[in-house]
Amino acid sequence: MSPRDAQLYWASARMPNDQYLLYAFEDLGASWTSVRDFVAGRTWSIPDLRVRVEDVPAHLDYPYWVTREFGDDQLVEHPLEDPTWQRCLDDVARRLGDGVDARVSPWRLHLYRAVRGVPGCADAPAVVAVLQLSHALADGRRAAAIARALFGPEPADQPPPEHLAVPTTPTTLTRAVLRLPGQGAGLVVRGVEAFRAHRDERALVERGELPAPLASRPPTALNSPPGPRHDLRVVVRPLSALRAEGVTVTVAALTAISLALPRYLAEHGSPHVPRLGAEVTVADSVAQSSPVLSRNNFRNISVDLFPDEPDLEVRAGQIATVLAGRRVRSAHELVRRQERTLDVLPAALLHAGIAGQAVDRAPEAVSGHTVLTSVDRGAADLSLLGGRVLLTAGFPALSSAMALTHGVYGIGDTVTVSAHSGRAVLPDPDRYAAILGESIDAVGRVLRR
Repeated sequence: MSPRDAQLYWASARMPNDQYLLYAFEDLGASWTSVRDFVAGRTWSIPDLRVRVEDVPAHLDYPYWVTREFGDDQLVEHPLEDPTWQRCLDDVARRLGDGVDARVSPWRLHLYRAVRGVPGCADAPAVVAVLQLSHALADGRRAAAIARALFGPEPADQPPPEHLAVPTTPTTLTRAVLRLPGQGAGLVVRGVEAFRAHRDERALVERGELPAPLASRPPTALNSPPGPRHDLRVVVRPLSALRAEGVTVTVAALTAISLALPRYLAEHGSPHVPRLGAEVTVADSVAQSSPVLSRNNFRNISVDLFPDEPDLEVRAGQIATVLAGRRVRSAHELVRRQERTLDVLPAALLHAGIAGQAVDRAPEAVSGHTVLTSVDRGAADLSLLGGRVLLTAGFPALSSAMALTHGVYGIGDTVTVSAHSGRAVLPDPDRYAAILGESIDAVGRVLRR
């Protein structure tokens, strides 16, 4: 396992960070046995769904991926007393803190059948499938590819994966000991490189050749521990509502959030936030230097939302400009060189650092007041035993410093904007969802005129 993946794996023991990919399909009344056989058959040719994690004693080396076969523990149905769309989301919300044990299985598929009121399904019932993945297994793009292989029109055109044997303890410990001298030397070399890169990066910033890092922001009520009760709300729109010439879906969604958040906070007595900002998860396409390729290739960048700009078209342009600049900065070689010590960090040191992190205190400064993750999940050609896909959604995890996150997920001509919140901080999720929907519509009207 790469250090980046191990970092997410070990962090999940302190704060749940599993991914939950929701797909709604027409319910054609297939039997449970048919569903089970379908999932079992598809997993045969999906290598990512045929592994589990094997730890190394005392975390002296990074964990290993080893083979496991499909089992009934990986598929579970949740009967609902009142199977409505919102009751289904409420049940998913209750399960968000129940992370998978990747040592047993890094994934689980939750099914809700005969759900009424799913957008795009009129009065007919729907099947809601929620693919839960350990974040160590996949980032957003890889997770979407796994789901596409599972629900795609044809089985994945791949041979059965090569068997990954469980390494013996003497073997793993020997490897760990043999790596230590190289890791120690690597830390020194990478430390010197990071120092020099920081110096050179500051020179570029001073000359105006590289965007400067954004200053941290004062926290708001949203940057507080979310509490035990979580809420999920999903706003569904046609793709055209969030797409306009020269404006991406991500920028349109950020503009809508820049409109919705101040309005909701003002209604609930919070002061105006002039430096409102968001952390945006972006794909990292730059080749890695680590000898072990990571399953997680993403970065979080901080973006201003310009709530005091009254013209929404101008505001969208400002957000787009800052987002582009943040992407350029995050991909710059000098910035990346400062982060490469992780590649050579001994596993025991990384694990100890994660174990010692405080995860229950609100921060004194933040890089964003909410989080946005945006993923295009492709064509609407997915199905579950003949039932066509209706929509897809996702729910980025909360933390002690983030009580509201947003997800933007497209499939075919439908896009969903989700809000995942903690009831202790966001006491009226229905009101926020209504404001968010109105803000999306308002931004769409302005950008398309």
